[in-house]
Amino acid sequence: MVVDNQMERLDALVALIWTAVRFAIVGVANTAVGFGVIMILQFGLRAPPHLANAGGYAVGFILSFTLNRRFTFADQGRLGPAAGRFSLAALVAFAVNQTVLALATRWFGHAGPAPVLAQAAAAVSYTLTLFILCRLWVFRGRA
Repeated sequence: MVVDNQMERLDALVALIWTAVRFAIVGVANTAVGFGVIMILQFGLRAPPHLANAGGYAVGFILSFTLNRRFTFADQGRLGPAAGRFSLAALVAFAVNQTVLALATRWFGHAGPAPVLAQAAAAVSYTLTLFILCRLWVFRGRA
């Protein structure tokens, strides 16, 4: 009985780790594609930087939702509700990101590598928040 319970916990941990790995792969792909779109729009099509940035983020958002829904979480739920939850989760994650950035900037200061550390802390907070929300709430229609 104890061995079965330990095996179940180990299986759950391995499944969680593989989900996190897939989430990270999607994040890398999303970053590369989004940045590529920004560069194409800004330098290839001469779009203003803010417009190029918005275009890259829009493409990245759609790619992130699509890949996380299918590849990371194998969600079989209805598309519309999942998209709405994902949008809200991304906004919550961004709010957490901004809060951590403000606190980290205050904590680390503005000299030397401090701004980079603050941005890194904010990026990690965004990623963790979005992963947790996606796993526990956004893609609850998983098969």
